[in-house]
Amino acid sequence: MEKEFLAGDKYGLFCIPDISVPGGNCMTIPDTTLLHLVLYVVLNIFSFLTFADDKLKAKNNSWRTSEKRLLIYAFVGPFGALAGMKLLRHKTQKLKFKIVYIFLLLHILVIGYYLMPFLNG
Repeated sequence: MEKEFLAGDKYGLFCIPDISVPGGNCMTIPDTTLLHLVLYVVLNIFSFLTFADDKLKAKNNSWRTSEKRLLIYAFVGPFGALAGMKLLRHKTQKLKFKIVYIFLLLHILVIGYYLMPFLNG
């Protein structure tokens, strides 16, 4: 019997199928973890939209978002910032925006650290 991905149970926890154990066992994550994941995705979307807005302002020769603010948004949402840089070709030539790659690496390391208990069982 397989459990559905993220099917809620009576304890308010979410089930993620554990593919390492045959028989449909599941790993559970607390509701707050799902909330954190949603907030993290929203921050990255906001970061992407900020880079997109600044690119549009650059094309229209209007008031721009400061580089300091863009870097702050890149720090909290590096996936969105890097997507904005690569897809929109915005701020890719600026040396100080190479730090976005470091922000991304830090986020990947932190996410990996927090996922280790779920991956190890």
